[in-house]
Amino acid sequence: MKKITAALLAALLLGPVSAAQLAPDDEKEFAAAWDAGQKNEHDGGAGAAYIQQMVRSLGPALSASMKQCSDTPADPDGHVRLVFQLALDGSIRKIMAQPRSPRWDCVTSSLAKKKFAPPPRDDFWTSGTVR
Repeated sequence: MKKITAALLAALLLGPVSAAQLAPDDEKEFAAAWDAGQKNEHDGGAGAAYIQQMVRSLGPALSASMKQCSDTPADPDGHVRLVFQLALDGSIRKIMAQPRSPRWDCVTSSLAKKKFAPPPRDDFWTSGTVR
């Protein structure tokens, strides 16, 4: 299965991000969310199938959010790790980006308002690297 990273790379051209870090408690939460998203991607069942479907809709949503935030100051080149938790109705319950930057704060705020296909279960985490 192709990684979310490959699909996101093909879906859009991103602006750069900074190297701002999360607070220690947020860093632990991010790490746990990242691990849950990676587990869902590689579970070989409904989670993996959902991730493939999700990538197809995430690319355009992420592109639109990046365009909306294009006036936000860009930071030095880099990549960002993105995690989000989906409610059973496909709405984003929680979203985090690491490292943080003004641009990614704008993008995650925009994405948080979007809705995706319902995941296989409530509190479903997804994670991927955007370069």
